[in-house]
Amino acid sequence: MPGESVETPTGAIASTTRLPRPTSSFVGRTAEIGDIVRLVRGGARLVTLTGSGGSGKTRLAIEAAAELDPDFPGAMHWLNLAQLRDAHLVLPTMADALGGAGDLAVTIGESRLLILLDNFEQLVSAAPDVCALLEACPNLFVLITSRELLGVPGEVQYAVAPLPPSDAVALFCGRSGLTADETIAELCRHLDNLPLAVELAAARTRVLSPAQILARLSERLDLLRASRGVEPRQRTLRAAIEWSCQLLEPDDLTLFARLAVFPGGCTLDGAEQVAGAEVDGLQSLVDKNLLRHSDERFWMLETIREYAGALLAELSDEEQVRSRHVDWCIGFIDNSERQLVTGRAETVQDIQQEFANIRSAFQWCLATDRIAEALRLVRPRVFWQSVQTHSVEGREWMEAVLARSHGVEPELRSRVLATAGDLLRIACKFDDATTLLEEAVQINLASRRGRSRVFLRRLRLKFTGLSGVHRTVR
Repeated sequence: MPGESVETPTGAIASTTRLPRPTSSFVGRTAEIGDIVRLVRGGARLVTLTGSGGSGKTRLAIEAAAELDPDFPGAMHWLNLAQLRDAHLVLPTMADALGGAGDLAVTIGESRLLILLDNFEQLVSAAPDVCALLEACPNLFVLITSRELLGVPGEVQYAVAPLPPSDAVALFCGRSGLTADETIAELCRHLDNLPLAVELAAARTRVLSPAQILARLSERLDLLRASRGVEPRQRTLRAAIEWSCQLLEPDDLTLFARLAVFPGGCTLDGAEQVAGAEVDGLQSLVDKNLLRHSDERFWMLETIREYAGALLAELSDEEQVRSRHVDWCIGFIDNSERQLVTGRAETVQDIQQEFANIRSAFQWCLATDRIAEALRLVRPRVFWQSVQTHSVEGREWMEAVLARSHGVEPELRSRVLATAGDLLRIACKFDDATTLLEEAVQINLASRRGRSRVFLRRLRLKFTGLSGVHRTVR
């Protein structure tokens, strides 16, 4: 450490510091660098920087190692393991980089040394070898970047999150030479503030404006592309994510694809019922930073979910997965309706969390002509009365599906007519409400159901005493 005597590396190790010196400026991450430096200076000898592809693990590790240079004068080495596939070659590769021969532990001995092993995720089976080396060499420190933990004793994880919004904008502007504005901020948000995605987008400003890039984000996986001099796995967002997916077992890859059906994330219950998930599979995806977990919900960065969605489209059971998703959403809405009637306080918040899933399920039903399922998604009246922020969207859904629902079960159609009419009544659109509610009554009367006259009386009451306006349903 600074101010302390530092043992000079001995034996066959070359006395040199070998770190890449990136030509581009480094933006933000001051707190993160400080955290990593404090971990090492505090005695953590195996620190693993984990994060999703494109989160900036490598550059952060390099910057942190450079900050640690006074602690390891002439005794710092960086190894890029991206091209290595055989875990048995990890220690020999380290030995070659250190300029030694024979037993690596003997070569290092008691020398004080920092080694940065970059891109370790495809070599995690070599983790016990690294752990044994650390046990044999008391003054060896290892920084690792990986998309998943090594899972060995003594390992300290440092999770690398996407950039804060202000740093993402600063990175974009620094690379593109443009002045920050709301369009750039929105573009960075849609790119999940991932450093790789932001840098690739900034490179595209040579031919596209930020607004044009934003308009084409549905093609983000291939639209954003680096120029020459960049590793193939970092040239596009697709390549960065593919690198992680190539490391998945077949069952985990299938689960990853199925979970793309949840645009709003999901609970454990949803993952189990819709995607056939098991806890071990979910844990595996979380460990590999392809799936995130917070507040008892599983979710993906949108950039990663887009890639997973493309895999879902290739699965033979995509239709069954989406159908189960619709059924789960219908069950959630029906249960929420019951909870709202009993006054459960958390229900509206739960609905807000799941609304993106409900929207996606409804859109799929409409696109695939599953009209009965779409009607069941919009049927519950108390549900729609309780989500004021989505009531306009709900009325639009009802209008769209009612226009295509003349061949479905009459009672189901009448209930949706009643729900739509009730929402229009609340919005003080009395004439439109009357039209829908009258049709609902006529369907009930035609079906000769005894409760139709009770229903009719209730409808009459709905139009009485509203701002002095009186309406009757004939």
